[in-house]
Amino acid sequence: MNIVPFMTDPQNEIRVSSTSVPGKVAGCICHNTRENGFAEIAAIGPDVTNLAIKSLVAARRLLLYDGHDLVFYPFFRNKVTSRGERTAIMFYAENRRPTSYYLSLISEIEEPLVLHVSSQTNVHQLAKAIQKSMNKKIYLEMAAIGVGAVHIAVRAIAVARGLLLSSDIEILCRGAMCQEEIEGRTLTVTYLTLSNYSI
Repeated sequence: MNIVPFMTDPQNEIRVSSTSVPGKVAGCICHNTRENGFAEIAAIGPDVTNLAIKSLVAARRLLLYDGHDLVFYPFFRNKVTSRGERTAIMFYAENRRPTSYYLSLISEIEEPLVLHVSSQTNVHQLAKAIQKSMNKKIYLEMAAIGVGAVHIAVRAIAVARGLLLSSDIEILCRGAMCQEEIEGRTLTVTYLTLSNYSI
C-alpha cells in the first residue's frame, strides 16, 4: 500500500466518523476551502469513507453556487488511534476552475471510459486499469453502488495515484451521486470522474 505523505495543518483536518452528518461535514469542507484554499478530510473504514464521499459531493454542490468546482484526490496516511496505528484514507480537496470550463473540455471527448466497481473488485487490478487509462485518456468515470464498492473505488484511486506520481501525472476527482432504476430497484450510484492534472 502506498503511503503518500502530505504536510498540512493537523488542526484544520476534518475527521469524519461513523456518526458524522454529511451536510455538516460538507459545511466544514466549504468553510476550509473558502478560508484556506483547501480542505483535508480523514476517514478510517468503509462506512466512514462512504460518508466522506457523500460530504465531498454535498460540498461540491454548495460551492457550485459560488461558481467553483470542488476537486479532490485520495491518499493514504498512517494514523495513531485508540486502537493502535491504522491506515486512514485522506482526501485533499480544493476549488478549481468553474464547472462550465470543465464541461466544455470533456464535451469534446467522444465517449468516456466507464469502470463499474463492485465490493468484489480487486483493488490493485482496478488501480492498474486506472493507471493505464490516465496515461492514455483525459478522463474516465467510475460507477459504484454500495459502501463496499465506494471504498474499493477510493482505495484503487489512491493506489493508482501513487503509481502515476512517478510519471508526473496527478489524478483529480470530481464526485456526484444520483438515484437510478436498476433491475426494478431505485439505487444510489456514486460517480467518481477522474482526470489528469492538465485539466
